Amino acid sequence: MIKLLLVDDHPIFLDGLKQFIESHDGFEVSCAKSSEEADAIMADTMFDLLLLDITIIGGGGMELLRSIRSAGSTVPVIFLTVHITPQDTVEALKLGVGGIILKESAPEEIMNCINMVLGGDTYYDRGVTERALHHSVDTPSHRTEALNSLTAREREIVQLVSTGLRNREIAEECGLTEGTVKTHLHNIFGKMAVKSRTQLLIALSQISAEDIS
Repeated sequence: MIKLLLVDDHPIFLDGLKQFIESHDGFEVSCAKSSEEADAIMADTMFDLLLLDITIIGGGGMELLRSIRSAGSTVPVIFLTVHITPQDTVEALKLGVGGIILKESAPEEIMNCINMVLGGDTYYDRGVTERALHHSVDTPSHRTEALNSLTAREREIVQLVSTGLRNREIAEECGLTEGTVKTHLHNIFGKMAVKSRTQLLIALSQISAEDIS
């Protein structure tokens, strides 16, 4: 049985999502309406996944994620929220959030996100990652230099990764095999000095949008 903790301060949404998730076999959902209540529940129960609203009472989902990570927990976390700022998106990625999905998403898309993160993959809403990408911050010069070293094809793939496309979707968009896309990503990771898509998104968020296009 997969144990999931759902943290949200809107009771109707909380109860409805709990019922929807538990309508799928293999899920047991606990609920909390605040960070304090979530802390108390997690003190007694080990969970396989946390599903957090970033704006919950008592510091919000971001504060709860910071607390969980500072305590050394690696439990998978998904942010399910109405809105998330580019700054919070970047911090969430640095803290290892497995998924970011908006409440306006279709219910089955939320389940898709949950299953992907439970399976060790990541799921980030395209609009959220695009806003983070276009949010300019002070940029280490070596990141821009590394980006400039990419081939035209590699830059194309970087742009598609930033919009949230998976390897299969990138392959279809570029007319490549999925294996070729993986090879390109391996080379991109090496040039950008990152080890994963998440780290690549963080690196891109530190580069001016004009440099990426």
